[in-house]
Amino acid sequence: MLFSVGSGSAGSVVTNRLSESHNVLLLEAGGTTHPMLRIPLMTYFLHGIGAVDWKWRTVPQKSACFALRNNISAWPAGIGLGGSSNINGMIYFRGNIQGFDTIANSTGNDAWSMTNMLEIFKEIEDYHGYFTDSKAHGRGGRLSIEKSHLHQCSIQLLRAAQELGYKIRDPNTNGPITDGFAPMDFYLKNGRRWSAFDGYLSDIIDTRQTLTIRKYATVTKVLLDDTNRAYGVEYIQNGVTRVALASKEVILSAGSIQSAKLLMLSGIGPKDHLKELGVSY
Repeated sequence: MLFSVGSGSAGSVVTNRLSESHNVLLLEAGGTTHPMLRIPLMTYFLHGIGAVDWKWRTVPQKSACFALRNNISAWPAGIGLGGSSNINGMIYFRGNIQGFDTIANSTGNDAWSMTNMLEIFKEIEDYHGYFTDSKAHGRGGRLSIEKSHLHQCSIQLLRAAQELGYKIRDPNTNGPITDGFAPMDFYLKNGRRWSAFDGYLSDIIDTRQTLTIRKYATVTKVLLDDTNRAYGVEYIQNGVTRVALASKEVILSAGSIQSAKLLMLSGIGPKDHLKELGVSY
């Protein structure tokens, strides 16, 4: 059995793909999607609510966040099936296209090239956005992408950009020029938020026999043997500490903060800091 920790933007995809051919146990600290999160505008009203947000806070900043109380910034991170894809701004943006080629060149791995990545993006898209070039976008994938309803202010800004000589262009095309303005596409389906859970887990959660999901199961430690090989995890569910043993692998997809935190709680990280916190390593 494989263990997947977290069901956010990465964890949902990993769980879907691996459970096609392996038995997978998915451990998620939260529960099902809050119904209000289907309404795009409600996103920002639900930040800071424990049912959907880990409610992280930065340490006081010395040279930033001057307008915030004690120079401390909120750092929203989604909790529950779908993770941060439940509370993010839903903007569909692949990233700077030259960046993929830079990764390919620096690693010597052509799989990261934009030429290859473009085919992957097209495969996962169900695109119904502003830009209709079939060479740049795909249909029938698991990620539903739709155009937004532009506010009059946005329309005027786009016109002003054109008057200044800028192009209105698809920010997700295969370059090489990336300067310009664009109306943004969003992760939506029929005007409602479309999360990673919607795209990759909702249709298999009750039907795929190889997949087991345990909600409200907060992983607290990755278990390591004498050779530092992960063989399971320790987690808390309903106030009870439990242990799950893996026959294959443990995969952490708990987000940029939680994954790093779990590694450190498991004794993997900066030696001096672990020693300071009393964590065995």
